[in-house]
Amino acid sequence: MLLGGAALGVAVSGAQADELSALKAQLATLQNRVDQLESINPKDRTDRSGLPNSDGLITFHRGSDLGRDQSLDTRPGDYIPTDRGFTIAITPSADLPAPVHEVTLSGYVKGDFIYDTHQNLGDSFAASLISGGDDREQVRLHARQSRFRVRSKSETSIGQVNTLIEGDFFGGGGNQIVSNSSVFALRHAWGEWAVTPNITIRVGQDWTNFMNLFAYPDTVDFFGPTGIPFVRQAQVRLTYANGPLLFAVSVENPETDVAVGTALAGTLGVTTGTGCAEATGTNPCEAADNVPDFTARLQYAAPGGHKFEVSGVARSLRIDGDVAGGGVTGSDSTFAWGMMGAASINLADIATLTAVATYGDGIGRYTISGVFGSAVVAGTAASPNLQTIESWGVAAALGFGLTETTTMNVVLGHFDQTRNDIVAGQIDDLTTVHVNLWWQPASEFRMGVEGVWGNNDIVGAGTNDALRFQLGAEFYF
Repeated sequence: MLLGGAALGVAVSGAQADELSALKAQLATLQNRVDQLESINPKDRTDRSGLPNSDGLITFHRGSDLGRDQSLDTRPGDYIPTDRGFTIAITPSADLPAPVHEVTLSGYVKGDFIYDTHQNLGDSFAASLISGGDDREQVRLHARQSRFRVRSKSETSIGQVNTLIEGDFFGGGGNQIVSNSSVFALRHAWGEWAVTPNITIRVGQDWTNFMNLFAYPDTVDFFGPTGIPFVRQAQVRLTYANGPLLFAVSVENPETDVAVGTALAGTLGVTTGTGCAEATGTNPCEAADNVPDFTARLQYAAPGGHKFEVSGVARSLRIDGDVAGGGVTGSDSTFAWGMMGAASINLADIATLTAVATYGDGIGRYTISGVFGSAVVAGTAASPNLQTIESWGVAAALGFGLTETTTMNVVLGHFDQTRNDIVAGQIDDLTTVHVNLWWQPASEFRMGVEGVWGNNDIVGAGTNDALRFQLGAEFYF
């Protein structure tokens, strides 16, 4: 209509040749603009909120745009699909190509149905708790693994800044008589600054840098296999990533986990294995944390989907002799260390083999079943002697992709330790076996069924075993 009206006006008015040329130029400009508008896909004319780009600087959409490889941050069982969650993106100007700040809210609800054939082992399967004096069936239902997560990414003048806050309901509290309420517990809370495209600094609470994540087996049970590193703690971590290589070092929160040995326990009149604590109170000795733990980790992603990793940790364990009332009055310290190796092998895209091996002298609390602690307090009350506990653990899993929606995992875990003064009635080693089947027909829902068997070896009393069946259902929001 515009073109036709303009042409009609020129014919009626009898405009001069120069005016006609100018008008034709204007018409050509308008026609070019119309062609450009018509060439734009209608879906591209609005942002995800449905508003024109010039009007909407805050957008809301499903999924996460954080652009992070979540396999570096979570265990397989903790992974939340990237198309789940709800993202708020802020762009200060419609002319900018991407948002400068994004916040994603995500998580899941998990319900667990547990049936123990021998005895009640609680919400998670711990082979160290199996005893020989209990032989009763037990049914347990809970939803404590349900999780809430907030992640963010911000583009700043000094580089990209990322954050994560995550928690679940394993903080204790509640009961099965009235309300079954459970306390919300902090899992992760960290901030990360990308100093350069290859270097990041992370500060806050996260998985220990000593622990492997990509080879951690996927189990319905919350703990997983025995003998595998499993610790979250506050830290400062420096990471360098370049292609398939990743190297990270960290300074982490220390925790002296030592217990009174057999000989000294008799002298002090306490039970063997009574632990030392930071606050004296009625404890027979006081733990002191005056040096942080140091870790280093090297990861390599090989062609073909294979991954390899090695890591190490160095610790200082110490007790102070200021306990009154018949406790340990002397002081002592010792050095502790550990190393870990992990691998994930892609078996011709048919199955995946993962394995984690850990060995150390004084790394009790870094392993999922380190109930023995990291050292034993020997010697006398006036002249104590910290003796580190040597231990090793291995966990291996074979995962099969049966269909596009169904996977199967077979997991073996073992933990062993050597103590100088181990006596009758104390645990010597632990073993667990998990066999599960996961079904995920949609990204919003996953369900798994699992059988778990475990046993422990008690010095002087033989072995005890237990069998559990568990059904878990996860609903991602």
